[in-house]
Amino acid sequence: MTEPNAQPTPPAPGDVNSDSFMLQRYLQHIRDNQNITMGIVGGATGALLGSIVWAIVAAYANLNIGFIAILVGFSSGFGVRFLGKGIDKQFGIVGAACAAVGVAVGNILAASIATANHYDTSVMTVIGGLNLDIMKEMLVANFSPIDLFFYGIALWAGYKYAIRIVKPEDVQSFTRP
Repeated sequence: MTEPNAQPTPPAPGDVNSDSFMLQRYLQHIRDNQNITMGIVGGATGALLGSIVWAIVAAYANLNIGFIAILVGFSSGFGVRFLGKGIDKQFGIVGAACAAVGVAVGNILAASIATANHYDTSVMTVIGGLNLDIMKEMLVANFSPIDLFFYGIALWAGYKYAIRIVKPEDVQSFTRP
C-alpha cells in the first residue's frame, strides 16, 4: 500500500512513460489542493442563488416553471467546482446534493412568493410562518410528474459540473519550468 501523498517514481530520461508520470504528478498536485469544505460552501451558494433566481422568475411569470431547476443544478455544480477545485467523485456527489436541496428551496421560495401575492402580504411574513409540515405540503402541492425530468437533469448537472476537468494543456503548463 502506498502513502496517500507519496509522489510517483520519476521515469528515466527518454522513457515513454514520462507523459503518464507528469499527468500523475499533476493529478496529485490537484488532489493536494482540492477542498471539499469550500466545495460545499460553493455548492450551497450556487444552489441558493439559483433558487432565488427561480423564485423571482416564478413570481414575475406567475407560474412555477420546473425547468428552471436545471439552472439550480448548473449553479450548484459550478459553485462546487469553482471553490472546491476537485477532481474526485465526492465533489460530484456534493454538487448533486446541493442541487437537490436547491431545487427544494427554489420550489418553496416560489410557492412562498405565490402565497404572499395571493394573500397580499410580504414574502418574509410567509417564510417566517413556515415549518417542515408546511414546506412538505408546498412541495407536494406544486409537484408535477414532469418535474422529475427537470430535477433529474438538475442533479446530473450538479454532479457533472462540480468535477474539475483536467485538460492536456493544464498538464503541459504545470510541467514547464
